[in-house]
Amino acid sequence: MKALVIFCDDDSHPLSFMLRKGFRHCFVCLEDNGLWFLLDGGPGVPRIKYLTTSDFDLIKFYRDQGMTVIETSQRDKPVLSPFILRNCTGMVKAVLCIRSLSVTPYQLYQFLRSKHVTWI
Repeated sequence: MKALVIFCDDDSHPLSFMLRKGFRHCFVCLEDNGLWFLLDGGPGVPRIKYLTTSDFDLIKFYRDQGMTVIETSQRDKPVLSPFILRNCTGMVKAVLCIRSLSVTPYQLYQFLRSKHVTWI
């Protein structure tokens, strides 16, 4: 399944000042059956929202707003782990079935941009 991971600023978290500017929050958009859906961990309450049809240029839409977008896909093998962080990064990793030690959005960005990624 096609996916977009979007990185942006979100100053609503009390520790956001400690995170890298432009990478204080992340969320994922998934394309399924010609539709884009947003999954966002948000401020403690996850939300799932229909966005638009797949013919809309969602990458350009988010980049025009100054956000960083990584195009990827959802894996089909779940990651079995006793611990998953309950933050935006943990939610994105769980939804996309990513096995990574990333804790912050910027660490996840670096992981996704890595040329030596092995999907398990």
